[in-house]
Amino acid sequence: FLAALFTKPMVSLDDLPRDIRNRPVVAHAAKLRGKLSRMYAILYACPDARTSFGHQLGHYYFLHERHYSLKDLASLRNREDAEGGAAGAGKRSVGGSINRMLLGSQGMDLIAGLEGLVKTSREHIIDKCHHCRSRAVKRCTLCGDADPVIMFENGATCPDCGGAFHDNCLALGCSDCDAKRHAAGF
Repeated sequence: FLAALFTKPMVSLDDLPRDIRNRPVVAHAAKLRGKLSRMYAILYACPDARTSFGHQLGHYYFLHERHYSLKDLASLRNREDAEGGAAGAGKRSVGGSINRMLLGSQGMDLIAGLEGLVKTSREHIIDKCHHCRSRAVKRCTLCGDADPVIMFENGATCPDCGGAFHDNCLALGCSDCDAKRHAAGF
């Protein structure tokens, strides 16, 4: 029962104190989880990905980017301790000792696991699957630059028309929507 609670994603990142959310290791995990969440929309529609990734596509790392299990948080704390983070350079904290005890002597490294999952997912989408690549790699509606828009890395979608943009281009406004509003007299 306790082991099941330890691995269930019950803690929302938004409910953690700001000083914890802003720690580099937590921010890095959140960035990786956000990328996985954006990749999910592409991978889920691919029959090859569902076969290759199987049960991983239903994992909360893809589905609930803001929710963490106690095991995830313990792993992040262990990594922070190993890097000399919040517990201080080289000091062993009581919390870190408890985390190591809960995770076992080998522990697990959430960041390494997320980085591996992002790498494998990216390889499938960009390098291995034409279907996923066609859904993920677009040309910017505004600038038309040769630098492709990779929807889960540097891309954004206009909420009104669905056009693909580089993140910084969409901040300038959607040229298609602006043209439609202008033609309608708005």
